Amino acid sequence: MKDLHKTLYGEEAGTKLNLLKQGLLDIEKKHISYFKSRNSKIDYDEHDRLHNYYGMINNSSNIIFVIHPESDIDETIKKECYELFIDVFK
Repeated sequence: MKDLHKTLYGEEAGTKLNLLKQGLLDIEKKHISYFKSRNSKIDYDEHDRLHNYYGMINNSSNIIFVIHPESDIDETIKKECYELFIDVFK
């Protein structure tokens, strides 16, 4: 199966998006007790998830990552997410 990110955004950007996606999952796993202690904002999630707190805008020249401004997510987790994004897309 072809990698959708690489098909849409090219080899380099697709690879970086995949690294970001995996890194965000790793951050969620690292803080799983935090997320499991919170009610999900999405009905089909068993517990709260990191993906409930961020958004990305992708186009041919930019990838923008943002934690939603109204988010009440822990500041340490926010910082880890932004550091990951900077590290992947530096």
